[in-house]
Amino acid sequence: MWLLATWPTFWFSAAVTNSEYAFIGVNAAAVLLMAAFISELIAKKKSALAIFLLLFVLLANLRAWNSYLTNSQKKLFDSQRGVILKDTLATVDYTYTESSGKPFFIHTITVPLYVSQLWEYLYSWHGQEKFGRLPSGDSKTTIQYLIIEPGSGLTFEYFKQKAVDELNLTTMVEEKKQFGKIIVEKRRLLK
Repeated sequence: MWLLATWPTFWFSAAVTNSEYAFIGVNAAAVLLMAAFISELIAKKKSALAIFLLLFVLLANLRAWNSYLTNSQKKLFDSQRGVILKDTLATVDYTYTESSGKPFFIHTITVPLYVSQLWEYLYSWHGQEKFGRLPSGDSKTTIQYLIIEPGSGLTFEYFKQKAVDELNLTTMVEEKKQFGKIIVEKRRLLK
C-alpha cells in the first residue's frame, strides 16, 4: 500500500508526473522492501544473489549521484533550483528601498504553491532587523509587490497566471525587476 500511495495523484492531475517530488514518499517504503528482500536472501543462504543486489543498488546510487553532481544546473541540497539566499535578500532589500519608508504589502507565488513561509521568515529576520519594520498586513496598502519564484509545469503556470490576473483587477504594475530567477513586480493599488 505504501508503494502505491502516490498513484491517486496521477489520476487527478497529469502535471504531477512532471514533479521531481512525485515519488518522495515512496523512497522509504522501497528501501525497506529491498532490505527485507535482501535479508530474506541471506537467511535462505543465497548470499551471492544478495551481494549482487547490494552491489547493483550501490552502483546505481553512485551513478545517480555522479550524474547529479556533475550537472551544473543542479546544486546539492537545493530544494528549489535557482532560488539562492543572495537573491532572496536582494528581493527583500528592493521592496524596502523602493517603498521609501511607506507601508507596503507583499504577494507571493511560491513553489510549492501557497506556501510563503520562506518570505515571511526573510521579512521577519532580515527585513525587520535591517529596516526596523515589517510589510503591512493590509492588502489595501497603496504600494504592493508580487514576488514570483521560479517554477515549471502546467499546474504552476496555471495558478501563477490566475494569481496575476486577480492582482491585475486591483493593482497595476509600475516596475518589474529580476534577482537571479526571482521576479518582483512593484504594483500600485488602483483607486
